[in-house]
Amino acid sequence: MYINEDNRFWNIPGQFMKMKRPHKIPLSKEAMRILELIRPISGHREWVFPSIKAPLNHMHEQIANAAIIRMGFGGELIARGMRSIARTAAEESGKFRTEVLESALAHTKNNETIATYNRSDYLAERTDMMQW
Repeated sequence: MYINEDNRFWNIPGQFMKMKRPHKIPLSKEAMRILELIRPISGHREWVFPSIKAPLNHMHEQIANAAIIRMGFGGELIARGMRSIARTAAEESGKFRTEVLESALAHTKNNETIATYNRSDYLAERTDMMQW
């Protein structure tokens, strides 16, 4: 994935997304600091978390789930489930509109007419939400 350090965005190419559309994620100051700290560990490579066996490639997609199991949360949590935890917390805060929350998760609009005319990515509000 590609990090734009000047604008603090994680740009995910469509090939890595379920709906095959690129997705842009604003990164918090804290996330940028972590990325800065990990860069020397990852050897300044393209991938933030490189594969141990093939360092020019990214680590396996199931590594996060394996770590959750090793921490003792197997059967209770999966990496993808953290998205729902974060979304629920953001919604319950009352600070963010549903459209912003859904856009942050790269969810498409259910209504075809709305999807056709509303192409907003709510980036300014999502930036505030990610920093929150």
